Amino acid sequence: MMAQHKIADPLGQALLDHYNSGTAKRIQVLSPDVDDDVYSTQSFFTPFNGMPEVEQQAMAIARGKVLDVGAAAGRHSILLQDRLEVHALEQSPGAVEVMKRRGIKNTHCQDLWLHYGNYDTILLLMNGIGLAGYRKNVPKLLNHFAAMLNEGGQILFDSTDVKYLYADAESLLHLTEIKDYYGEVLFEFKYKGQKSGQFPWVYVDQRTMLETVHKAELKMEIVASAGRHGQYLGRITLT
Repeated sequence: MMAQHKIADPLGQALLDHYNSGTAKRIQVLSPDVDDDVYSTQSFFTPFNGMPEVEQQAMAIARGKVLDVGAAAGRHSILLQDRLEVHALEQSPGAVEVMKRRGIKNTHCQDLWLHYGNYDTILLLMNGIGLAGYRKNVPKLLNHFAAMLNEGGQILFDSTDVKYLYADAESLLHLTEIKDYYGEVLFEFKYKGQKSGQFPWVYVDQRTMLETVHKAELKMEIVASAGRHGQYLGRITLT
């Protein structure tokens, strides 16, 4: 998610370094479940034209008072606040400092489970539904935010079917024998020798998400699907 943002906040430190230097930084993403990767911090500062299609569509249909959950460097908030009241929620102190320096007006540095309010649109973008950690926690996450919706409000989220990460059907079958759901992945950020500690993240395919939303007694529609990896944009509303 301290004064110099060096305590268990490698992502925030990388974003601060990017902002202060004007140069993209590389942050390692480690995982015991999938191949390790390296992300460029530039992806957290992407302008509208560089965003995936599903995020562009979310920007277009956001309305009213907006909560941007897991806002990171605020790439969505900074665009939307020109026309809407936007509140950016992020638990990384470094990331929140970056948003403030970028001119994002309303920032909240706190755990998502401790945040309350009333909103017309709640954004869970950049695979933000993953904040639930595990599939079994998705209904709890959805109900937490659904309780903040004004009448006629909406939760907009994108996610991905990560079956493509597994080489063959046998690998996927083995994984489902040891995990509740193949979309559950452990990650850890590493930057300049700092590690965040492992945290769970969940990617939910469309079919599983529709079933999960139904169990949470909410309503969901698929707004858009894009790309070869099963990425989609969903809209959740109260039944």
